[in-house]
Formats: sequence, structure tokens, C-alpha cells
Amino acid sequence: MEFTSNFYLMKERKVIQCNIVISPSACLRTGRQAGGGKDDSTCRIVQSSEDAIIGKSLDGIIMSWNKGAEKIYGYTGSEMIGKSISLLIPPGNEDEMSGILHRIRSGEVIEHYEIARRRKDGREIQMSLRDFADPGSGRQDHASSTIGRDITERKRAERELIIANKELVFQTKSASGWKRHYGKAKNKPCYYNSFPVLS
Repeated sequence: MEFTSNFYLMKERKVIQCNIVISPSACLRTGRQAGGGKDDSTCRIVQSSEDAIIGKSLDGIIMSWNKGAEKIYGYTGSEMIGKSISLLIPPGNEDEMSGILHRIRSGEVIEHYEIARRRKDGREIQMSLRDFADPGSGRQDHASSTIGRDITERKRAERELIIANKELVFQTKSASGWKRHYGKAKNKPCYYNSFPVLS
């Protein structure tokens, strides 16, 4: 069992996000049904998680796929198990997976990195992923796990906030006597002061 937590601000309020990781690939691989035991309870947590939890081989072949992965990526488990994880990578970025797998084989835990992924419908989404070796799997061909969260809406909100802040700066400068024009080179806005010069 592994416990991780993140601290961030949302709408000026402090939020603590806590995650419990319990050998997810082992739970997904066995497909056990609830029987009242402790292991069954932890496996139900993995299966019902809204995060995408994927178990894969060191060569990137998907061996397990939870309900959260189905919801985020649009593929069912039967569609993805036995396929390469590279199926989720947008065109043009295929080479990135070899680097990720190499780092996992070296025993590195790749913490919460943000990256683009592709859904079944072709739509590109932004994901926060965590990749790590899974020594509890007990098998060399099923030795890593990926936990992912869809942050597409969060990234969109961040972009909108940046645009709004830039517009606020422009409006403030305009109100204080600054005017905007676009230069011929690179079409970038620049500002000049329109106040009259007193002599």
C-alpha cells in the first residue's frame, strides 16, 4: 500500500488530494469478486476509482484496465488488453513511450507529469500521469502501472484565466492613456503612451 497527497488552491480555498495505491495491477489482473476480505475491498477501490489505472508489461503491452480508464479513454477493457499503450499517444509523439518505459525499467517513479493522450473518438485530452514499477505483481511481464487523471478542463480554465489577465492588463493600459498597435514583424502587440507632451 502506498499513500500520496497533493496540496493546491482552488477558488481561493486550500484543497488536499489524497491517493491510496494498493498494487493496482495485481487487483486488476486477478479480476477477483468481492468476498468480504481485505484484498477484495482494496481491489474494489481500484476498480471503482475515477482515475485511469492501467497495468502493463515492461514492453508497454496493456494487461489490465479499470473502469476509470474506460471512462476517460473511451475504450473497454476487452478492446485494450493485449494492445500497446502507444495506442493512446497522439500522432507524432510515438517516440515518447520508449523513453518512459526505459525510465520505468530503471526503477524510476515518474511523478505526476502532464502529457497529451488520445481517446477512442480521436479527441486529444490532457492527462496527469504517474508511472512506476510494480514489484508486487509477481510477474516480469506485468511489472508496471500507470495512474492517470484527466486534467483537460483544468488546463482549459488555466488558459482562459491567462487570456483574461492579459485582456485586463490591456484594458488597464488603455484607460490610463496607453494605446495598442500591431507591429509589422511577427504581428505582436506593442503599446505606446498617447498622453500629450507638454513643452
